[in-house]
Amino acid sequence: MSSSFQGKKLAVLGGTSGIGLAVATKVLAEGGQVILVGRNKENAQRAVDVLKGGTSVHTIVADLGLNADRECLIAALAGANRR
Repeated sequence: MSSSFQGKKLAVLGGTSGIGLAVATKVLAEGGQVILVGRNKENAQRAVDVLKGGTSVHTIVADLGLNADRECLIAALAGANRR
C-alpha cells in the first residue's frame, strides 16, 4: 500500500528535530507541504535549512506547555488551512 502526500499540508508537532524531522522529510519527498511546530526559533530555522523545501516548508514556534502558545498555534493552523 502506497501513501502519497501530494497536495496535502501537514502540521508536524516536534518537527524541528528527531522523528518529527524525519516525518517532515518523508512528507516533502512524497509531494506534500509541512508546517513544522517547535519551541525554539533557531532549531526551526535549522530544520528549514536541512529540508530545503522552499515554499513547501513553514514554521510555527510554540511551546505547547503554554496555554497562550496553544491558542496561537490553533489560530495559525486554522489560517493555514484556508490558504
